Amino acid sequence: MATKTLMAFLAARPNPDRCDCGAEIPLQVLVTCAYYVGRFCPNCGPFSRESGYYRTRAEAEKALATGMFSR
Repeated sequence: MATKTLMAFLAARPNPDRCDCGAEIPLQVLVTCAYYVGRFCPNCGPFSRESGYYRTRAEAEKALATGMFSR
């Protein structure tokens, strides 16, 4: 999906805190190969990554708590 199309899709979402399946998907610290701020649906799995990657959970938690993160 092209970036412009993806951005339009995300902007049109009626509630960014809910997955398409209806589950709540709050921002939280998640981990793959590094920590990041994102959304995870308990029914559908990973939903979004809202930040860059952090080396430690503490750095990601601080970013989430302060709202100082970007992608």
